[in-house]
Amino acid sequence: MGNTISYQETPIELGLGDRGTIRGLQFDNKSRRFTGVPYALPPTGEHRWRKPRPLPASYSYTDDNGGAYDATKFKSVCPQKAFHVVKPDGGGNTYGEDCLFVNIWTPVPKEGEENKKWPVQLWIHGGWFQMGDPSQEPGMDATELITTGGLNAIVVAIGYRLNVFGFLAGNDLLQESIGEAGGNFGLWDQRVAAEWVRDNIAHFGGDPGNVTLAGRSAGAYSAEAQMLYDFRKTGSVSSLYQRIFMDSNAIPAQPKSLADVQGQFDELCDYFRIDASVSGAEKLSILRGKTVEELLEAIPQLKNHTFRPVTDDVFIHTGMIEYLQGKDFADEFKRRGYKLLIGEVRNEETLYSSYNAPTEPTLEALRLQVSNYYAPDVTDRAIQQYKLPESDKLRDWQTTFGSIVSDGQVRAPSRALAKALVDNGVDIRDVWRYQIAYRLSFINEKVAPASFGVAHAMDRPIWNFSITHGPTPTERQLMQGWIQILVNFVNNTEGYEYGTKSVEEMKLVVLGLTDMGSDPNAYFYPNPTPPEFCHRTFETSIFISRHSELKSQEQLTPVMLHSLRWSAWGPEYWALVGGIISFTAMVVLLARFDGKPIFTWNGVTLNTVVSILSVTMKAAVAFVLSECLAQWKWILFTREDRPLMDFDRIDAATRGPLGSLRIIFRTRGAHAVQLGAILTLLAVALDPLAQQVIQVREGVVYTRSTQTDKGPLALNSGTQTYSMGTAQVTELSRQNSTTTQYWVSTDTPLSMQGAILNGLSKSRWEVEQEALIQCPTSNCTWDQFKSLGICHKCNDLTSELKQVGGFGQAIIALANTTLAGYEVPGTAFVLPNGHFIANIDGCPPYNGRYAECENKQPLGVYSDDKYTTTSFGTGIPSKTNSMKDVDTLLWSMSIIHPDMEALNKSTGFTPGESDRGSTTGLKLWPDIPMQATECALYYCVKRIDSAVEGNQVKENVTEALDSRRDPDSWKRSSEYEDGQPENIISKEANGTLEFDKYWSAVYNTDLRLEFPNISNEGYYRISQDSVKSMSAHMQDLFRTNLSGTPDQREEIEKVLGSDAVGFNGASFGPFEAEKWSMKATPPALDGLWTWTRHNITSTFYTLATSMTNEMRRNYAPGQSLKSGQDTDRFQDGSLSYYGKVGKSTVLYHIEWPWIALHGVMLISAIAFLFTTLGNSNSRGNVPLWKSSSLAAIRHGRDVGGVLSRTTTMGEMEDTARKVRVNLRGEESEETKSCIDRTTGSTPSEP
Repeated sequence: MGNTISYQETPIELGLGDRGTIRGLQFDNKSRRFTGVPYALPPTGEHRWRKPRPLPASYSYTDDNGGAYDATKFKSVCPQKAFHVVKPDGGGNTYGEDCLFVNIWTPVPKEGEENKKWPVQLWIHGGWFQMGDPSQEPGMDATELITTGGLNAIVVAIGYRLNVFGFLAGNDLLQESIGEAGGNFGLWDQRVAAEWVRDNIAHFGGDPGNVTLAGRSAGAYSAEAQMLYDFRKTGSVSSLYQRIFMDSNAIPAQPKSLADVQGQFDELCDYFRIDASVSGAEKLSILRGKTVEELLEAIPQLKNHTFRPVTDDVFIHTGMIEYLQGKDFADEFKRRGYKLLIGEVRNEETLYSSYNAPTEPTLEALRLQVSNYYAPDVTDRAIQQYKLPESDKLRDWQTTFGSIVSDGQVRAPSRALAKALVDNGVDIRDVWRYQIAYRLSFINEKVAPASFGVAHAMDRPIWNFSITHGPTPTERQLMQGWIQILVNFVNNTEGYEYGTKSVEEMKLVVLGLTDMGSDPNAYFYPNPTPPEFCHRTFETSIFISRHSELKSQEQLTPVMLHSLRWSAWGPEYWALVGGIISFTAMVVLLARFDGKPIFTWNGVTLNTVVSILSVTMKAAVAFVLSECLAQWKWILFTREDRPLMDFDRIDAATRGPLGSLRIIFRTRGAHAVQLGAILTLLAVALDPLAQQVIQVREGVVYTRSTQTDKGPLALNSGTQTYSMGTAQVTELSRQNSTTTQYWVSTDTPLSMQGAILNGLSKSRWEVEQEALIQCPTSNCTWDQFKSLGICHKCNDLTSELKQVGGFGQAIIALANTTLAGYEVPGTAFVLPNGHFIANIDGCPPYNGRYAECENKQPLGVYSDDKYTTTSFGTGIPSKTNSMKDVDTLLWSMSIIHPDMEALNKSTGFTPGESDRGSTTGLKLWPDIPMQATECALYYCVKRIDSAVEGNQVKENVTEALDSRRDPDSWKRSSEYEDGQPENIISKEANGTLEFDKYWSAVYNTDLRLEFPNISNEGYYRISQDSVKSMSAHMQDLFRTNLSGTPDQREEIEKVLGSDAVGFNGASFGPFEAEKWSMKATPPALDGLWTWTRHNITSTFYTLATSMTNEMRRNYAPGQSLKSGQDTDRFQDGSLSYYGKVGKSTVLYHIEWPWIALHGVMLISAIAFLFTTLGNSNSRGNVPLWKSSSLAAIRHGRDVGGVLSRTTTMGEMEDTARKVRVNLRGEESEETKSCIDRTTGSTPSEP
């Protein structure tokens, strides 16, 4: 096809505002062309197989010298193996990955039209998604279309990524992009191009609000996908397009899922020998390192060589076909004011049969090529629609392939789309259908064989008004008339009437005829008989329904419509509806009362209601099974000759279980009937099983308590404030002095003191049971509530313990003695904050006071008690090792202690032995395994899930991590102007909760905890007296001065530095192995670690829990009691939260497995009905007579003669076993002749 028209080319420059200037070509006064205009950054290198990147706002269209961007020559086309276009006139490479360009044709503005806004046709090229170009072939030049054709609009052609570059897909891609894209990169390119047109086309004179999205073949598929994406995009209210033109393609089925195409991805990796065990990201990195040529060479070597759009639930969503066929899609179509122009050519199948067709005459080869288009299940169902060739001629199989794909890709989905829109309320004036059945004369044998007819894409010159190829005058006239459809569509011409009156009508073009009709195809298919063609048309129309999986297998056979009619099966449909309703009601009822108390309503029990529903469902199922079994008489006897006795047996099976048994054991070659008989027998078990469904059990039913209820209620303790304890400031003025001495004395309530001691001495279970709870029965529950409390945390610091030698003089100082002229070898284990434990080297510290040391010197220090543990307690976070971030710290303690697990594994070691000089089992310092643990108690808010079960308190208490200390709380007042220096708080203690007798005399505001992200949540408050008294009590309990004398500090600082905190608690011993006795200073340390109780973390848990329980129950002096609190039982403490009281009662317990048969029977009855429907079709001339006695009488005269000589039941049955009959004929003579031929046959069964 040559080019018969040439133009005068003139350079033309166009300003793009802030984006620079672009230089194109003007062809005479007909059109302007701007080619190779980038719309996105190049998708190369690491950006291969990623979503396209729109041009940044700073992007400018300029050349290397700052001049106008050269848009006079075509740029590279996206890489493709089947590259078939002419070499771009710019020379250089014909294709490359830097290919995201648009080519633009515009009208030439006429005088006075400088501000005219032209409509825009946005064109997406076809090519199976494997090849193609953005209108760079001469035949696609839009000059004549715009001018001579009268389109008078801007045409923009999009270049987008193809084949493996544009449609490689898989879960690895989705994961690598963090859910942005799992494939469909070519579709994303198209989308970005459309957005570029929206933002920039006004510079070219285009109207961004008047865009027609158009495409042929894969381009039409793309156009529909883009429309769907626009419709379903979250937050999308405006449209990039207003009209859609789809030429020879549409979306036929839900595209393959990412799981379906994973095998293609893996096959590509295998081709390049990429280790399957490496991660998906590594595989993609290796693939991105391959050259364009390497990837193109790989494509034809792949079994799955076609790369297409996929269902990734990002661009293409699951349920797409259902959406297309539903009302929501049509409503959105109408709301946006869309119009659709859609159609096909006469012989779509001929080109499809020659591209990617089977290479062998086998079903496997056919399935492989069809699977390039569809998911596996869709592939199988599509092939089942067609009669396969019986020959081994490859051409026959390729023809079948062409029919499958052309029906599936073009005819069926385009009809389905148009029909769904109109059926759901879209005006027929907005849905234009057409068919082109004329082949232009210049498409000669060199272009395509005449046998191709009007093949796929042969309408391209018509729609592009390619008069440059030299059509005949008659063809020119035909093209001129037909192109007006596109002109009026793109321009949305007001008042133009397309002319079709129903969705079944389409406009048709043929030489000498441009008209429409309800069935125009009959003009063009060679010698089709109307019934055959209508049947074929119906099959392809129904093909889309198969793909959408909306219909069952039986519904997809066109001839089954005869058997589906309501008049024939209405009672069965109603019975099934009744059965479904009964079963659903039964399930809902059982679910509603599962776990609920037994009820009766006017003497009617749940068992009664369920039995009624079960019997109703059984009756419905039995009726359907009976009628279907009866229908099988006519199905079987219409299909083939069968023993007359089978007719009687099947009839008997419709009446109950006994007849069904005869079918199962005595009828041959009737599997469907035997299935129905088995179902009939199973239906007998429905009633007994229904009685097994409802059982009873004893359970607990909970009733909510409120303050208006009478009698004992469920109450729980919790608080938002705590103000127990006092801190009394005393001031003493000194004589002859301008200063006053201030100090504070505190008092902690006995109840809190007892709670702390409980936490040190009781087990976890005991402390948990002491929460103040009122439950009048043995079972109560409460909704989750929050309470002020004490939290704890513990950290293992063993890894931070360091051995430090040369500690002898410090040990002597710790013994409060001096030994001039003597040196004692000593070693310490030290934590980062300077807390340590030290003993004399060579001594067995755990084996008795008088155990002998190695190299003992005659010094008294050798006989002093050896340190078993040391502790350091503080309320200042900065002095701790691992609690520096706890700003509500009440008390932190680090404890250095023996590693019991390691010691217990030592041979012969028994603490306390060797008091009499034996060396058995001795462990000598410092070769002793030590551990360090740091635990903290701090104020916090706790979330409490509380319950009482069987008189046992069960609480799940967790810290509310979203709470924090209010920055504006615990503010210290100004220091006393006349105070002593000791009244001024130290820098490290400022802002902490640490108590000091002198500096704590200054007033502080309350400590508040808050929830910054919960606006309606109040503060949780601890009064300043409570904070100070609690801190003072913890100091009295756990701290004493053991390493703080000047001499001790001097010696310690020589070794550890001035920041070393030393220790303020220690324990010694044991002194008797039998009693494991220890001496602790202060004594409360015995509650934290002993030889028999050394789980420090557990102890701090019980301590925090016990203190929290006390804060919950006694939170303020003179606190009020809730209504309903049993004051005889709970004299001390307040209960704050109402809960639910549980009472033991008998409850329904539904045994769901017993209802399974009901569900199975209902599903089986439905399946059996539709199996029967599928076999009762008009093609086989099966009458829909079911259990009709009139039908049996009608055929009685046909077969009556066979039994005329019999008088008893036995004789009739014996004869019936010997005689084979069929009911295929319409006339009695045909039936009789069949009978006469078999009268003398031998019995076929006993």
